[in-house]
Amino acid sequence: MLGALAAGSRACGQGAELRRKVDEGSFRLVRELQAPGVLYMRETLRLDADDPLIRLRAEIELLPDPVPQSVYYGFFARAQCGMGTAFDSAGIAIKLDEDQLPGSCRNWVTAGKLCSHVG
Repeated sequence: MLGALAAGSRACGQGAELRRKVDEGSFRLVRELQAPGVLYMRETLRLDADDPLIRLRAEIELLPDPVPQSVYYGFFARAQCGMGTAFDSAGIAIKLDEDQLPGSCRNWVTAGKLCSHVG
């Protein structure tokens, strides 16, 4: 499957380039993007066969702007109640469904530094 994903490069939206690279036991997806307020942006997503971590590296050079700014990255992860999924919210570990507040969103979470799945 990694070989199929790594078959060449292709354009990714206006002013964006997507490159895939597969080495022995490693897969990298590199995107160079253009966006409003950004001089330069490159994202690298790396998966290693012998490491459970998903590594994301972002290089961003913003245009000078005194207004506060934030950058968010979205990842899709299928998780079900009772499967040991947890994330951090404001530095506190939260178990999916078990520790979430009643009525809170169940199909989207904002995690600070941690998202873990065991099962």
